[in-house]
Parts: sequence; structure tokens; C-alpha cells
Amino acid sequence: TEVDSENREIFLVLREQRGDAFPEIASQWSDMDGDGWGDNQNSSNRVDNFPLRPTQWNDFDGDGYGDNAVAGSYQPDACPKVPGTSTANEEYGCPDSDNDGVSDDADPCPWDPDVSQGSRSTAACSITSDPSLQSNDGGGGSSLLSGESGTLQIMGGVIIFLLALIVVAQVSRAAGKRRAMANKREEQLSQASVAEEEERRQAWIQHYLAEGNYAEARALGWEGTEGLPEWKQYEMQQQAAQDAAIPTMMDLENL
Repeated sequence: TEVDSENREIFLVLREQRGDAFPEIASQWSDMDGDGWGDNQNSSNRVDNFPLRPTQWNDFDGDGYGDNAVAGSYQPDACPKVPGTSTANEEYGCPDSDNDGVSDDADPCPWDPDVSQGSRSTAACSITSDPSLQSNDGGGGSSLLSGESGTLQIMGGVIIFLLALIVVAQVSRAAGKRRAMANKREEQLSQASVAEEEERRQAWIQHYLAEGNYAEARALGWEGTEGLPEWKQYEMQQQAAQDAAIPTMMDLENL
């Protein structure tokens, strides 16, 4: 029968096994098809993905078609690194988007299950793109997802804006602190400079007074009489009296 034909390989490999087929591997012991790969699927060593098919054991992409492509092997995977369901033209395990049995590479209309023969340049495909990617205008699902996406975008924008405000506030605060410290430092330096200048002026005044050079001392702002001899104090009083007797411009205007 057809079933027997498809499974003839299984019937041919039924055999009697005696003892441990893998005496050096603790997690494997049975090998029903005798291909050297163990039947225990829970093992991490030499696991047979096809325990009843001696010509297949590995299935890298997990699509149910074996990776062994040598002549005579059972339904070898034509696309061993990409899972698929194609079966037509003995091209097993390749992507078949419309599930018509023909792989997408060989199908002139990979999205139209009604057309699977001909060339892509002449085939009339009623479906030319992936139907799962088309928007569902009637169901409202796309609108809901679109609304949620828009809300998330708005919330993301608000969060970014608030974070930006916080960063700007922190930067401004730090800049204000630096300016205040700089101003205080400049004020301290200015006060120190004024004090130093005053100290220097007083030192020169004392120097000129010690030499008796009262004119220079007065030029530096000295107005006292301490330390002066009596004759000098009398002379200065007379001079001040003379200066006070000279009429000023205000006095002349009031005459």
C-alpha cells in the first residue's frame, strides 16, 4: 500500500537489540534503527531525531526533515538551516508561505495557493504580498494597536521632555553655584587687594613722617598732626587760617 511504501524504511530497520548500544555513554543505551545515534531524546549526547529511520538523525531547523542529503536518504531537507513545509518535487523542508507544497523559491506565486506552476514573469497571481502583514481595517485591532502605539509614543515624549527639564535644571543649578563661588572669590580678592593697598599707603605715610617729609605724607592722604613739633603745628594752623580767610566762589556770588 501507499502507507507501506512511505514507511518501508521503518519496517526494514526493526531489529532485535541485545545489550547496551552505547556502553561508553551513560545517557544512551538504545539504537532501534542501528544508525549509531541514541533513541533517548533527553540525552545531551548523540541524540537521534529520527529513531526509526537509519538514514536520518539530525534536524538542525526542527522542521521534521533530516539533514542527511546523501543518495538514498529518506526525505532529505533541501533547506537544512531554514524550517519549512515544502514537499513537492522532492524538495522537502523549505519555506512554503502559501502551503501549496511548492517551496517559495520554485513557486511563481509564493503567496497564492491556487497558482504553483509556471514562471514568475507570466504567472497571474491574485495574491502578491503576505496577507498576514496587511492591515485589518474592519476588525478594529489595528486601530487599537495604533492607538496604544500612539499613547506610548506620547508618554515616551513626555518622559523624555521631563528628563530634559531635570537635566537642564541640574545644569543651571550647578552653573549658578559656580558663578556664586566665582563672584565670592573675586570679592575676597578685591577686598584683599584694597587692604593690601591701604597697608602699603599707611607704611609710606609712616616712612615720610619719620623723615619729616610731611608734604608727601599729606599727598598720600595723611591729615593728622600727631608727632609734629609745636612750631610745625603752629605753622600749619596759620596756613589753615589763611586758607579759610580766602573767599570762595560761593562767597563772591553772595556779595
